[in-house]
This record gives sequence, C-alpha cells and structure tokens, in this order.
Amino acid sequence: MCNCISEIEYDKVVKFLYEIYPESGFKINLEKVNVEDISPLSGYAVLKRMHFVNKLYELYCMCGVQIWRPSAFPFQSGYKLILPPVVESRGSNLVVVDGTHRLFYCYKQDISMAYVFIVDGVVGDLPCDPKKWQDVQEVLVTKKLRDIFPEASKFNFRPVGKYLSSLSLMVKNLEEL
Repeated sequence: MCNCISEIEYDKVVKFLYEIYPESGFKINLEKVNVEDISPLSGYAVLKRMHFVNKLYELYCMCGVQIWRPSAFPFQSGYKLILPPVVESRGSNLVVVDGTHRLFYCYKQDISMAYVFIVDGVVGDLPCDPKKWQDVQEVLVTKKLRDIFPEASKFNFRPVGKYLSSLSLMVKNLEEL
C-alpha cells in the first residue's frame, strides 16, 4: 500500500526546509514544473544512482503517485519518505541543488513534468555555473567533488541533501511524522 504525504505532514516538511536556508525573505513552494526549464549544477550522473532512480520511478508508477510528489512508501522496517528535488529560482532560471539524478532521469526518459520544491529569493552565489541537461555525462563511478564541480566554491554548496536525509529516515508509521 502506498501513501502520499498529507497536508499536515507536508507542512512539517516545508518547515524543515526553511531550516536549511538561514536567510530571511525567501519562500518555498511545491510545484509541478517542466524538467527542461531546470538547469543542473553537476555535469555527471552516476549509473548506479540512475539505476536506483529507475526503481524509485517504477515504485511511483506502481502506486499511482505523480512523479517526485512528496510521498511515503512502505519498506521492510517502516515507511520511507521520498521528497522532491530542491530547485532554486534564480531570476528567470531554475537550478537544481538537490535531486539531479531524479531530474536527469526524467530528462532522459522524456518525462516532461515533475514535482519539485522551488526555493525563491535565496541570497548568495551558487557553487558553480549551471549546466545544460544535454551536457550531463553518465559515469560508472562516483567522482570526487572537485572533479564534478572543478570551478566550484565549496562554501556555496547547500546542505540540502544532509538535512533531507535526516528527515527521510525510516518511520514506523505515518503518525510519527
């Protein structure tokens, strides 16, 4: 049985996202957007992670859940929360800061629309210049951060993945959220 996150649980997720960005004056919205309107920061996608994303996509389809909508799926030891990619709005540009593999999967599979969290009004530089989806290369092994982002400033990376991972821990039931 598959369960989508309820509105109450969604509010908790959004509040948690606000902790990631210390600045004030920004807003976070869940939106369904065209994947081609988003730019990646990384020029690489690891094949092993792409295989996992394919399995995740199949789970979404099997459960009838719209792609990358915040959802809770049953696993052996409880429910696993799967949250959408996080995208920053930069003027008229959208840049993925967490969830590149999921959005690259959509791009490669001609899945045009996906749910993302859009963070609007962020102050500060991105760690590097955005790329284009067609320039992303699939690689066999994880590259070192310096190889993935050669011109990047390590001080401008967002700790999104770390925070979302701690939120996405297994829960015994949905009421624990």
